[in-house]
Amino acid sequence: MEASQFRETVLAWLDTLRWPEGPYGRYRLTTSAGEGSPACASAFAALTREILDDLTALTTAQREEWVAYLQGFQEPATGYFREPTAPKGNEEEPPARLKVEGACLTLLCASALRALGAEPRYPLHYVRPFRALDDLNEWFDQQAERETEQWSAAVYALGGALCLDAVQTGHPQTRLALGYWFGRVDAALNPQTGWWGCTSKAVSPALRSAYPLYLLYAYFHRELPLRPRTVEEVLNLQNEAGLFAHPQGEEVFTDLAAVHTLVLEGERGESRRADIVSALQRVWPALLRQQREDGGFGGPPGLVGGELREEVGLPSLAESNLPATCLRVFTLAVLSRLVTDIPLATLPWQFNENPGLFYHPPRRNP
Repeated sequence: MEASQFRETVLAWLDTLRWPEGPYGRYRLTTSAGEGSPACASAFAALTREILDDLTALTTAQREEWVAYLQGFQEPATGYFREPTAPKGNEEEPPARLKVEGACLTLLCASALRALGAEPRYPLHYVRPFRALDDLNEWFDQQAERETEQWSAAVYALGGALCLDAVQTGHPQTRLALGYWFGRVDAALNPQTGWWGCTSKAVSPALRSAYPLYLLYAYFHRELPLRPRTVEEVLNLQNEAGLFAHPQGEEVFTDLAAVHTLVLEGERGESRRADIVSALQRVWPALLRQQREDGGFGGPPGLVGGELREEVGLPSLAESNLPATCLRVFTLAVLSRLVTDIPLATLPWQFNENPGLFYHPPRRNP
């Protein structure tokens, strides 16, 4: 398949998910899905079109309508983005309590709005209590009992929100809190493995837990806590088909986490670049074989420790679905940054500028 044909088939499938009535930017998650999770569907659609450099085709009216539609999912009082079916915020809750699902959806919608050239309508008020270092310290202490993937999801959701708040407001207390956040995360890292919490006996969950945190390190140009052992274990995950997720039940997110981690390592030094490029040369044809006849991709997305997976509520994994398609397309985009001698590298891939799952560091000038 030609690279341009791949792009066209994905965009044609994506167009079948757009509701013809209502505001522009209103999508469904699968062709048979109803109106469930409209914020999530709209955000993934915007991000997929951004990656494939298709948002330039929007008229000014379409862009403004889409922005207003997405902004409408934000709660003015808290700053969280919320699906219409999700329970509303409780003003009596303790101030330094983080709703992980809502915070993950907020990061997703903020990235989608950035793709559309806009920002959330309201400040992220839920971040403000965490500007107090005593409250932030107490919150980290409370997370210590969580399983690693749940710990990672919560820490990523808060770290991403602090990053957004620091960029949007420049508040000095947010910047202090963000420095403290990195200090606590650094302290929790296993210095031998480059993982948080998990051992090499459970590489897949360790990778899924670490990858979102690696992206926040990359966003602030901090040294990635990757170790030679980390890279070796990720390379050893690759299966005969060329992918990294176990064929029986592991999520699309595992493949993205492995590929993006290897690309980040390959771009920063020469030590394992030849091995990494060799592994990635097997990945892209394997990913293209996963594309379905309708142009989309299927499978369980499995985002950030499962916290967002509950929010998505896919009706059926038998169909192509929007989150999995977006993650597969993004995987091919980041792969093409390091493996430049393949047809897909000729596509005008675009990367999101917000901290979060669809960020990739810009190329450095020689």
